[in-house]
Amino acid sequence: NLIVTSPEGSLFYDFGETVRISVVTSIDADITFEVNEVLQGGTQSGREAFIDVTVQEFEYEVIITASANDQLVTQTVRLLQRRTPLVIDLPADVSDGINVIDDSTVVFVLSAPGKSFVYAVGDFSDWDLSSTGFMNITPDGNQFWVQIENLMPKTEYAFQYWVYDNEENFERVGDPYSELILDPNNDRFISGSVFPDLKEYPEEAEEIVSVFEIDADKYVFQNTNFERPDPEDLIIYELLVRDFDESGSFQSVIDRMDYIAGLGVNAIELMPIMEFSGNISWGFNTIYHQAVDKVYGTPNKLKELIDVAHGHGIAVILDIVFNHADFASPLVKMYFDEGAGAFGQPSNENPWCNEVATHPFSVFADFNHDSQLTRNFIDRVNRFWLEEFQVDGFRYDLSKGFTQNVTSNVGDWNALDNSRVFNLTRMKDAVRQYDETAYLMLEHLGNDEEEVVLANEGFMLWGIMHNEYKNSSIASSGNSDLSRTFHLNRNGDWQNASVIAYKESHDEQRIMYENLEFGNNSSAGHNVRDFENGLNRIKAASAMLYSIPGPKLLWQFGELGYEFPINLCSDGTTINGNCRTDPKPVRRDYEEDPERLKLYNTLQALFNLKTTYPIFKTSDVQIIGGSNLFKQVILRSEPFVVAPSTADEMSAVVFANFDVTSREVEVQFPHTGNWFSYFSDSELNVTNTNFSMTLRPGEFQLYTNVELPEPLPELNPFVRPVAPEFISLTGIRGQGAQLIWA
Repeated sequence: NLIVTSPEGSLFYDFGETVRISVVTSIDADITFEVNEVLQGGTQSGREAFIDVTVQEFEYEVIITASANDQLVTQTVRLLQRRTPLVIDLPADVSDGINVIDDSTVVFVLSAPGKSFVYAVGDFSDWDLSSTGFMNITPDGNQFWVQIENLMPKTEYAFQYWVYDNEENFERVGDPYSELILDPNNDRFISGSVFPDLKEYPEEAEEIVSVFEIDADKYVFQNTNFERPDPEDLIIYELLVRDFDESGSFQSVIDRMDYIAGLGVNAIELMPIMEFSGNISWGFNTIYHQAVDKVYGTPNKLKELIDVAHGHGIAVILDIVFNHADFASPLVKMYFDEGAGAFGQPSNENPWCNEVATHPFSVFADFNHDSQLTRNFIDRVNRFWLEEFQVDGFRYDLSKGFTQNVTSNVGDWNALDNSRVFNLTRMKDAVRQYDETAYLMLEHLGNDEEEVVLANEGFMLWGIMHNEYKNSSIASSGNSDLSRTFHLNRNGDWQNASVIAYKESHDEQRIMYENLEFGNNSSAGHNVRDFENGLNRIKAASAMLYSIPGPKLLWQFGELGYEFPINLCSDGTTINGNCRTDPKPVRRDYEEDPERLKLYNTLQALFNLKTTYPIFKTSDVQIIGGSNLFKQVILRSEPFVVAPSTADEMSAVVFANFDVTSREVEVQFPHTGNWFSYFSDSELNVTNTNFSMTLRPGEFQLYTNVELPEPLPELNPFVRPVAPEFISLTGIRGQGAQLIWA
């Protein structure tokens, strides 16, 4: 054995300081010292040896070799000259991150207020600390920067920042604005077919590293004239890439774009695709906000997905997380107190994150949205995705967390918070300086008092209506009032149709599962738990939801009646705890089931109505029913026309019986006269605006006062034939003959 007994402390020493390097061996040996590849002092024999090195250069590598009895062992000691960063202004036209200057030069810039010094370490320095990577500091002490030269274009370089609090304590982090990172723990599980030619993780490195490439091949977008749909017309298909197809990749979404477009949606919302901790996640544990998670594919493959979607007339919206970051984020890791809290927490010096979340619903490390550094970061990330990837907007996760007001319960957190409104509006205004039409959506789920303010500032608000539509579908006695689906039925002066109403998102239980598991089965005539009944009741709920004006959202495979529970575990059980974010089964076979396809085609027909006819943008909307299981939506043209001559003057009526028994109801029509059933080639002569009819359990109907092209046949099983004016019973023989018309 060969053991170094000194030095025991830091790598860093002052210029001119003499450092003694001492070793001991387990047996007598011949011992030599090489300093920067030059033998010093000849061979020393015995069990102890030393050499003195006077620090006059930046770096010394001392290799100690001991040999005895044909055995050879070595140790290495490194000495670095202690340096103080040079105080120099940033070069012109550079900012935080990786700045490519020319085909052989980059400038790294890192904001790290309060840190002592920083090294950029990587392939360009053979992963050694060197004077080349020692970073300058700006006069305000907030940013470190260094220019690295003699690089090769079209060559991937891996690197890190070694950020020092002092000579003993430092953190290895990637660049917060990295567009590609390498992970020593998780990359080996990524398929080469999903991410071809992924750079190998450097043997000399530890922890996550960043990658950059000068003059990297750029994706060339083909569909550069895409026009974003009107926000009010949006039909958003929320999609988790991991669970959308067997390969769980961007390519699988590209391959299935015809399926998505065929449904009639005009937007895709991707759950977070930015680098997150691990490989199996919903993506809300983001660690690098500008890096595409490699488990889904390459950055260029994501660009291709967006390009192909635009070619199909479909906008692409990214779900993005600015409430918090996971602990491996460099913004968290550079300032972290491992001994605090149950798992450690940001230190009180962290300029981006709070020590403890200000609100009761946060996870991981909570961003401080009053910090200018946090605001700068958010603005940079927003612009990056909108311009570099040509996405069409964002859904901001947990947007109610954009506050420094401390609350301990959800009720207080929901109250109007003007500082939160300011933070969100400030972010919106920054986006609007370069993109006037990007969709900016909030998962706010707060009180109307604040949401209407944000809506009138130009945001769109997620409008959860899960319980109401679920209770309707399963024929529950619980709250099933659908009126808040429409923005004007919410409190306040709403100036825009800004509520994105939905009955399912990634966060809610699947309604088909609710139908089959908890549906009302008290009636022998109509059991909600029957498979076909369950599908038809989703059609009825969808007819109500998608006919009400305003943007709407559909969770993936809701169009096929996906019935696997949200907490299904990977082992196929639901008894091992909360497996909400576990991968779920991909059931492509559903597309071959005739009954499921009828649901798909019913939604397609409803989406076609919504995006084609002006009536589905009217503000003259009446939603009737409350928590009664008979529901009705009345849509009147503006201005109201009793005898329309074109579809632009059309009115519509949608109604459904969500009860499990037949009901005699009064359907309200805007006027008497002829009304046409959309789902069947039939006509209803309405003689009284309160028109009485019997509705079977689960029956839904959609009538317009202008005859429209029919969708595919047999989508609605509840066909209502026109009552004939005269029926002859001549020729009917036998006892007890009856005429039955339903």
